[in-house]
Amino acid sequence: MLELSLPGICVLDCVSQLLGLGNDPVDFGAGAPASSMTHPSTRYVSSRPRGEHAVAADAHAVRPADAHPPLAFFLVIGQVSVGTWCVALAAMLTGADPTTGSVVGMLGIATAAALAALAGSVSHLGRPLLAWRAVLGVGHSWLSREIVTFGAYVGLALTTTAAARASAGPAALGVVITASAGVAGVWCSALLYAVTHRAWWRRSIIVPKFLGTAAAGGGATASASAAWWPGGASVTALALVAAASVVGKMFVEWLGVATTRHPDIARTRLLLTGALVISTRWRIGLGVIGALALLAAAGAGSSGDVGSARFLATAAVAFVVAGELVERRQFFVASVAPRMPGGLSA
Repeated sequence: MLELSLPGICVLDCVSQLLGLGNDPVDFGAGAPASSMTHPSTRYVSSRPRGEHAVAADAHAVRPADAHPPLAFFLVIGQVSVGTWCVALAAMLTGADPTTGSVVGMLGIATAAALAALAGSVSHLGRPLLAWRAVLGVGHSWLSREIVTFGAYVGLALTTTAAARASAGPAALGVVITASAGVAGVWCSALLYAVTHRAWWRRSIIVPKFLGTAAAGGGATASASAAWWPGGASVTALALVAAASVVGKMFVEWLGVATTRHPDIARTRLLLTGALVISTRWRIGLGVIGALALLAAAGAGSSGDVGSARFLATAAVAFVVAGELVERRQFFVASVAPRMPGGLSA
């Protein structure tokens, strides 16, 4: 391998940029990240041929990655908040009286969850007081766009909920705008991880997963709100939709890891069925119990048993959200990053 001193690397880097050499994709070998992701301007040239099948020295090793609990909490609770807000909007559009406690309660719970998610995200920052600088990269960074859109969602949620408490009910336009900002925030969160080009975080897997969390968690939370403040939205209908969302979300998770043909996904499968098998069982168990509790709450609501409906719907929220938190932890720890061929990571 040709060894370059620091001045030589700098000169080569500048010349490559001037000649536009850094814009052509470079093949670093099997399993390595594609150069088109970052368009590197520095090239390392060797007189020795590289093996066509060279792979990383630890290509077959499977080790859990960092869990990032604050980020997992932010993603799940933030998406549950957005889902709850969207369910409240859907209830209003389908004829539910916006002045009833169930609709106003949904908005209040969604706002409280959004504030909790925001607090969780700030706790992940090394220098929280400089978080405001994130807006400077909104033109090119999905992280900045996530922060801006979710911040706008939280501000709009606070304003709309306060107005609903002070008047006869929430304004339809305010609920629509807030829901739109929340969905945009979830979309930015998905693309933030998709641009890393990790197989486990590809868009076809991550977008349904994030939207599924919003539908399952939001539906369960809305059904509990309807159970505690009856007279508006139907707890039976909401619980049935939420149960279907939970089952559908778990099916999408299985589909993404079981049917995708990619070496990194194969390593993720090994993690989920090996080192992480206990958390996989917890995720499935919590999801199934949450779905069953929702079905039982729907039955109690249809029979007029208010007390049982309240207990079962509230328990369902706890189980569903707990299951989503376990899933989101797996989202991080089971992710496999591409490696350069030949190296051995510590």
